[in-house]
Amino acid sequence: MQLRRLQETELELLVEADRICRKCGIHYNIIAGTLLGAVRHGGFIPWDDDADIALLRDEYERFREACRTELDTSRFYFQDHTNTPGYRWGYGKLRRKDTLFLREHQEHMPYKQGVFIDVFPLDNVPEAPLARELHSLHCYIIRKLLWSEAGKVADKSWLKRCWFRLLSQIPREAVFSHYEAFFRAGNQKPSRWVRILTFPAPTRDEGYLRAWYEHSAPIQFEGATFQGIADYDSYLSFKFGDYHTLPPENQRKEHPVSQIKLPSPKDNDTNILRGGDRQDIIEEDIHSGHQGKRKLDVRCFFMRETGGFMDIRERLYVFYRQIKAAWAYFTAWVMAVRYPIQANKVVFCSTEGMGGYGDNPKAIAEYLHAHHPKLELVWLVNDMTKKFPPYIRKAPNTVISRSYEYATAKIWVDCHRKPYGTRKRKGQYYLQTWHGPIGFKPIGARRGKKLPKMAELVSRADSKLIDAFISNSEWNTQNVLSSLYYDGPMVKWGSPRCDIFFDQERRQEVRQGIYARYHIPLETKVLLYAPTFRAGSQRTRRIVDVEQASLNFDRVLDALEAKTGGQWLLMLRLHPQAAARFQAYPDIECATSRYVDVSQYPDTYEILASVDLALTDYSSLAFDASYARLPVLLYADDLQEMKSDRGGLLWEMEDLPYPFAATEKQLIQNIASFDMRAYIKDLDEFFVAVGLLEDGQASKRAAQWIEEKCNS
Repeated sequence: MQLRRLQETELELLVEADRICRKCGIHYNIIAGTLLGAVRHGGFIPWDDDADIALLRDEYERFREACRTELDTSRFYFQDHTNTPGYRWGYGKLRRKDTLFLREHQEHMPYKQGVFIDVFPLDNVPEAPLARELHSLHCYIIRKLLWSEAGKVADKSWLKRCWFRLLSQIPREAVFSHYEAFFRAGNQKPSRWVRILTFPAPTRDEGYLRAWYEHSAPIQFEGATFQGIADYDSYLSFKFGDYHTLPPENQRKEHPVSQIKLPSPKDNDTNILRGGDRQDIIEEDIHSGHQGKRKLDVRCFFMRETGGFMDIRERLYVFYRQIKAAWAYFTAWVMAVRYPIQANKVVFCSTEGMGGYGDNPKAIAEYLHAHHPKLELVWLVNDMTKKFPPYIRKAPNTVISRSYEYATAKIWVDCHRKPYGTRKRKGQYYLQTWHGPIGFKPIGARRGKKLPKMAELVSRADSKLIDAFISNSEWNTQNVLSSLYYDGPMVKWGSPRCDIFFDQERRQEVRQGIYARYHIPLETKVLLYAPTFRAGSQRTRRIVDVEQASLNFDRVLDALEAKTGGQWLLMLRLHPQAAARFQAYPDIECATSRYVDVSQYPDTYEILASVDLALTDYSSLAFDASYARLPVLLYADDLQEMKSDRGGLLWEMEDLPYPFAATEKQLIQNIASFDMRAYIKDLDEFFVAVGLLEDGQASKRAAQWIEEKCNS
């Protein structure tokens, strides 16, 4: 009962803070456990005993000034180090008058301590890695200096209590003078990252994405409406991991309090509260999947670092991979000692060596050959029988060969991760073009506990090597920064592999070539069916799987012919990683005149440039096809299984412009009702929402960057 009355008092404080911010046009967000409670419970987490809001530094100072004139001083007071002698925190507290809330070991603090909500300022974090590390150390020192007054009493170690007692002798005014100079200097330069300087950083030293705090949306909390982070899913996943799951009961803790006095119920202005004990609705909220409605907007996704228990098989597999990585690293070191870097050499790889001449690296290589023919272009490939143009030198993707080619190249270009243990030399540059800029499936840290430890290690190691990461949209940029453990430069150039869509002459030439290769009459329309990649867990050795399609393709083709009046043919295409292990689509007879298996054709994007409609499930090919203004249909009868396996999806299917079907009957209906004009309108709105750039110039931009680095 006392906890509930405490929450009611804190709600009063939130309402007052919101009133002031609305009146003065101050931008704020509820954050941390308060935002989690709003999303998961519709109000306070039942065992939570505090509430938090955060503001960027300029807004925080405006709020502090507004409290001097706008605050209802008959009931509230605001404290921070500028107006409260003896105050030791680097952020503010909005408190309720006529209350008492003494946390353990802070009873001796020489200022009033009523029930409060925390008001946090957010300051910039440097972009450069070394500067960021020094900045984090600086924050740690300031935090300990401020904490020393409490630490000299609270710390369990007598040695630390003695140390904090010494630190507490440093004048408080000197510490805060240094603190102010520190955050003002840091805020002179713009940054993608912010943090509360006097709180520990989250999972990494960067802090939190500034964009999270810049974009707010109304959110319901205890029947009232406050401002919360619009992309709450990314933020809460980053901060709490699987935030939909309740923690074990032994982790549901309140802050230790030595003395508390609350206003009587009649003194609380809480008529907006939903009364009563809320424990009984927790399980209902969770089991009903209460997550709030998602809106179509530019958003990023981040989950906390993978950690926790690994079973013995995973531990052994990680150990095995680390031994292999050590050998690879040593081999690369030997090559670097023996051979110099060749300033005109560019090494490409696609789909971890399993792919042929395709994807983004192919488009860049073609442009480089046409405009910079003196460059030596090398391609690492697992199957040396794969065909490449004469200006590409193939090299086997083995440890020794790969180590030599990488050690002697000025530029690396890839669309997947480099092998674990790859070593890069000073003076070399790595351009990451990534194979799925906008996609359905969570990647990297966004998978949370579903991300295998080995995948995390590979991702972290590769991201440290990258010098530039190509993006095709604002959505893509933020997804990469928050999912792939990467904090380097993002270059919004578009997708080189999609440049072909904007060259109509080349599209026609490629179409004629593919039709001739597979003996397709030119008047026939083509449906491409390209399901996504499925694989076993990377917790142990990965096994690629191909599921038999549950569709009756003849009925799908019949529906298309009934819709358009022309003849249709189906092209079947495996994902490149599956195509490397299966020569054809399993259990499908492609000898008839209605089906063609194109799984072994090296370039998916030449196929896309030649077809009339694309059908997939969760493949990023859906987004790429729509850049060419192709109609795209989605069919997946295992949506819930995929969400469970991947830890969710990045989009709700109804938020996308592509008609979705979970059954064959629904797919046939979507074909019959498809409206091209409405589809194009939805596409255009979607492209604006994600901040898309696809203009046919991506390969040129990448080539210019490569030429610049080769000449550096």
